Amino acid sequence: MSASTRSPAPAREAPVVSGALALPGPRAALLAVALVLVVCATLWLSLASPRSLSLDVGAGGSGDRIFLRGMYHPEIAVPNDPAARTYRWARGDAEVLLPVGRNAPAIVTADMNAAPRPSGRPLAFAMYAGNERLRFDVPAVVREYHILVPPSSVERGVIRLRFASPTVSPPGDDRRLAVALGRVGVHPLPGLARPALAPMLAEAALVGLAVVLFWANGARRAGMAAAGSGATALLAGLNVAASAWMGLGVWPLLLVGATLVAASLAARWLLPRVAPAEARFARRLWWITLGGLALRLIGVSAPGFVFNDLDIQSIFLGNVLRGEVFLFVGSHEFAGGQTFYPSGPYTLVLPLLLLRPTLPFALHIGAALADACGPPLLALVVRELRLGRRAALIAAGLLAPLPVFLTAIWWGFLGNISGQMLLLLLLWLLLRYTRAPSRAGAALLCVSFCLVLLSHVGVLILTATAGLLTLSLAWLPPRPSASAWRGVTLAGLGALGLCALVYLSAVAPPMLASAQTVASDQNLLSPERMAEHRAYLNYVLPVAIWRGMGMLPFLLLAPGIPLLLQRARRPLGRALVLGWLITPFIYVAVDYLNTMQVRYVYFIAPLCCLASAAVLGRLWERPAGRRVALAVLALIAWLGVFLWYRGAVLGIKMSLVPLTH
Repeated sequence: MSASTRSPAPAREAPVVSGALALPGPRAALLAVALVLVVCATLWLSLASPRSLSLDVGAGGSGDRIFLRGMYHPEIAVPNDPAARTYRWARGDAEVLLPVGRNAPAIVTADMNAAPRPSGRPLAFAMYAGNERLRFDVPAVVREYHILVPPSSVERGVIRLRFASPTVSPPGDDRRLAVALGRVGVHPLPGLARPALAPMLAEAALVGLAVVLFWANGARRAGMAAAGSGATALLAGLNVAASAWMGLGVWPLLLVGATLVAASLAARWLLPRVAPAEARFARRLWWITLGGLALRLIGVSAPGFVFNDLDIQSIFLGNVLRGEVFLFVGSHEFAGGQTFYPSGPYTLVLPLLLLRPTLPFALHIGAALADACGPPLLALVVRELRLGRRAALIAAGLLAPLPVFLTAIWWGFLGNISGQMLLLLLLWLLLRYTRAPSRAGAALLCVSFCLVLLSHVGVLILTATAGLLTLSLAWLPPRPSASAWRGVTLAGLGALGLCALVYLSAVAPPMLASAQTVASDQNLLSPERMAEHRAYLNYVLPVAIWRGMGMLPFLLLAPGIPLLLQRARRPLGRALVLGWLITPFIYVAVDYLNTMQVRYVYFIAPLCCLASAAVLGRLWERPAGRRVALAVLALIAWLGVFLWYRGAVLGIKMSLVPLTH
């Protein structure tokens, strides 16, 4: 063969090194640097302009607790006078946090007065602004003070006023009172100044975490770019419109962002590889779960957030930390009788003390994490009932922002929150086991039974009633196999025997005695009192449903239950749905007849989401129905986020009505 007709030798390919990182090209690197500079410049400019803060301490809905530490409850100088001065008494070690966002001189204004002293002399008041110690006399009459704070006293963009003052306890008052603080504010002096570096870097890190979060969850470059630009615009807008909150809230937001990224990276490695359709479902469910978790963590981490019942919950957790396992307390829902609080939920949050050894941290984060488990658990229940992937996602999307669950966190009902989530876990494991019995499934079912038994008395009562109703309806097809019945029976009896042996045997006698006393007292109620109570229930139950669920999920029960019964072709599926449905109405009747309450609105809320998902999933198949379903989801999400923002960020009381019935 001649050289002119010989085939050319194939070009040699460069060797590919397995696992090597693909370094960005010069253009990509320059673009990344330019984007970082744009983000930093945007945040810098949004923090540079002077922002004033004026706060009416003690005024309702002012969110003053965001900026105050070591203050007592709000008071008003003249009761029932909206124009009267509001204030809070401060302890001698109280703190006032005033975000300014930049290193520049500012004038702090405050009106305050001291508690009357036995000597009649003014209080020798002292406080620190940074390293500067300020001392002046504060008399018992209200005066306004103006304090010039130098740039050296600004710590990470915040003026931190730390009181170091003597106190006095008036006769009949065990509080240690320093000064009564009314209006307080900060006014930066005009002119350009350098923004504080620490909060700007924290916000830039938040933008980076948003990009990493989208990358960890499989987003493409366009999605990551949208996440970065959206986070930058949001933070810059908050710096301008809510600079005071951002000055303190950026640090909790940074921790929440890091938590979400860590959870996403862990899920990326831990979740099994599945078929494409299941992978899409899992990714969307994970986004819903992340959204619900972020909503809860941002709320409980917001500056100034505390459970409404933090004092009671802290006592319970402290007692468990000291080794106590039997907790008794009077309960409004039990008609004022003594009831029992299982120590299980408080034991589960103890590991959080290793991250930060403070009781409020463990309680707040524990409640948020437990409640965030609800949407994925409900989605798993929906899948076991054979309602399909779309219905599972809709049910999870409804539950994640449902107001009644966020209200439970605001009030601090850790036992009820944990019990409700453990109940959903039990339902999923029960349906899964009756479909495919196994030894591992029976063991998990037994553990789940134990956890529910040791979670919350109200949840236990409702679960036991629903369980008995489910057993009485177990003849509905399809029926569990003989091996499934045997495993469920052994798991239930084993859990009941174990808990009765080591726990309930010490609790049952005092609880039964209290129940007998309450029942006899309630039977003595006059007809007028009973009529008043029933009229109140007629009024308040619709209010509870509206404030707890936005009414729509409850209204969709009627068309949703037949769809559930039609589609729930799993062993015990139909019986479980009917038992779950009937139980709350039984306790509505008990409330009518004897005024004793369990939280039946809270108990039925997941079933309402499940039934609504069945209806909306059917509507989704039509173009017009899809818009209706999206509108319902958007309405519930808006209502939940709005109420949670008012409660967790602004400190406005969330209605307890959905959780008292």
